[in-house]
This record gives sequence, structure tokens and C-alpha cells, in this order.
Amino acid sequence: MNITDVNRITFRQYVNAIRSYREQEESRRREAWEQSRFIAFCAVNPHLKRPMKRVTQLIKFEWEEADHMRKIEFTEEQKKILKKWG
Repeated sequence: MNITDVNRITFRQYVNAIRSYREQEESRRREAWEQSRFIAFCAVNPHLKRPMKRVTQLIKFEWEEADHMRKIEFTEEQKKILKKWG
């Protein structure tokens, strides 16, 4: 994106671009941590008396707990649609 493109976008487009960039960076950070955890899992597991079955047994990240604990709230209309289409 050059300077003329930046001058032409609206504030909302700017906010969306920043949000997308942050989400992309967060995704990269998480991927790097998960990759490191997998390498540690592969390095440690052969030396254990009782090998671990899942990498989450080695360490569980905060975003995995947050994703698991998040509860989705549906409106009445959405509930009707879900009930109808199962």
C-alpha cells in the first residue's frame, strides 16, 4: 500500500486493515508457539515411562482454554433456524 492509497481509504477501512494485521500477527505468534510445543513433545515423549498421547498434556495455551470455554449465545430466531435445519 503506497501513500496515495492510504490517503484515499476511509477511517473504517483503516481500522479494518489494522485489525486484520493484528489478527495475522497473532495467528503467526500462536503458530510459532504450537510448533515449539510439538518439537518439545517429540523430544521429551520417548524418554517418559508413560508417553503422552496429546501435545496439550505437555502444555496448554491460554487461547486453547479460552476457545474451549467460549459459549455461543443464539437469538430466538437463530434457535428456530437451527432447530429447523438441525
